[in-house]
Amino acid sequence: MTQLKTWGLLLALAMSLTASARKVKVNVQQPGTLEQQLPPKVRKSLTELTLRGSLNGAD
Repeated sequence: MTQLKTWGLLLALAMSLTASARKVKVNVQQPGTLEQQLPPKVRKSLTELTLRGSLNGAD
């Protein structure tokens, strides 16, 4: 029974971590504006980022 509880807790933890993961697609129309398009809260939870457009050193 204890082993079942442990597996249940591990499953719940894995599901909560997956729920907070984010995949984001950003179209950067003007180089240097990537930071403005990704608020800090979103950046902290990113797991996958897809970019389109032009970037420069400021991005």
